[in-house]
Amino acid sequence: MSKNTKPENNEISTEENSGIEAKYIFSLSILFLIVVVGLTVLLASGALRYGLSGPFIFVIYVVSGLLVAIACFGLLSSSGDITGHNFGAKWRVGGAIVGFIVVAVGGSLYETYVRSDQKFDIQIILIDNKTKEFAKVKGTIKLVIGSETETIVLDKSGVAQIRNLPTNWDKEQARVFLLSTSWRMLSTEDRDITLQNKSTIYFQVERKPLFASYDESEINFVVEGSISDQMLTGERTFTIYVTAVSKSGNAVPIRGQGELVITNNGLDLRRLSADISDGTMTQFVILQDNLPTQLFVNGMMPPDWEYLLDRMPDSYIKFYYYDTNKVNVGVYESQLFEISRQFFGITE
Repeated sequence: MSKNTKPENNEISTEENSGIEAKYIFSLSILFLIVVVGLTVLLASGALRYGLSGPFIFVIYVVSGLLVAIACFGLLSSSGDITGHNFGAKWRVGGAIVGFIVVAVGGSLYETYVRSDQKFDIQIILIDNKTKEFAKVKGTIKLVIGSETETIVLDKSGVAQIRNLPTNWDKEQARVFLLSTSWRMLSTEDRDITLQNKSTIYFQVERKPLFASYDESEINFVVEGSISDQMLTGERTFTIYVTAVSKSGNAVPIRGQGELVITNNGLDLRRLSADISDGTMTQFVILQDNLPTQLFVNGMMPPDWEYLLDRMPDSYIKFYYYDTNKVNVGVYESQLFEISRQFFGITE
C-alpha cells in the first residue's frame, strides 16, 4: 500500500513561507526602527524646528506604534481578551492593536499634558536716553543668532515681546539691531546679548538727528556734462551738471555756494565761485540717502577763459557741508575732470 507524501510537502512549504514572512517582517521592523531613530535625532538636534517640532512629533509616535504592532503580530504573536455584554457581543483584541494604542495614544497624551514646551520667551525694552522712560519707538528689533535671524515688531510702548524661541537658542549669543526711521541705539551700547528664558534686556536709545553730521556723511559726486552761454556784455557763464549720491544713512545738507577749482599738476590756478542748486531757490540743498540728486553748478568764466580752455586743464568742484554754526568747514570734492571748449559746448 503506497503512502501519500503530499501533506508532508505542504507542511514543509508552509514552514518555509512562515520563515520567509518572519524575515520580511523583521526586516521591515528594522527599517521602521531606523526611520524612527533618525527622525528622533533630527528633532532633538533642532534640525526640524520650523513648524515640525509640535505636530510632527505625533507622527513619530504613530510610526512607533505601527512598529510595535508589526513586531507583536509578526514575531511575538499574542492576544488579549476584553469581554463585555454590550449588545450581547464578546470582544477580542489582538496584542498588536493593544501595542499600537498604548504607544501612539500614550505618547500623544504625554506630549500634550506632561512634556514641557521646548520654546522660551524674552523681552527687550528700549529706554529713552534723555527721559529715562520707555521710548515709544516705531520699528522692529532684529536678532541675529549665527546664520539665523528673528524679526519682531515693537509694540506701542517700545517693548519687543519675543516669544517661542527654540530651546537650542537658549544660552546662545545674539546680536540686536534696531530698525527705525526716528530712533537709534546709543553708540556706547553693547549689542551682544545672551539669550535666556524669561529674561528682560534693556537698551538705551536716542532720537536720530534730522541730518547726518559731516563726519558721518559719504557722498559721491559725478560730473555729467556742462554748457556755457555768452551774455550781452561779452562775459560767459557756465553750468556744470553733477549727480550726487549720498551713502550717509541720513540726509545731508549742502551749502548753496561752492567753487570750481582749475588746477595744473596739482597746483590750484583759479578758484571760481559757483552757486550750487537742485533747481530750487534755497540757501542749501538736501541730499537724501541713497537717492541720486541732480545738482547745477553755476558761475562766471574768468576774463582769460579762452587761454585757459585752450590748454584743457584739469578741474574739480568743491562742495561744502551746510552748518549754521560754521562756514565752509566740511568740504567735499568731486573727481578731477578736464575742461575745454568742447566740454562747455563752445564752437566759436
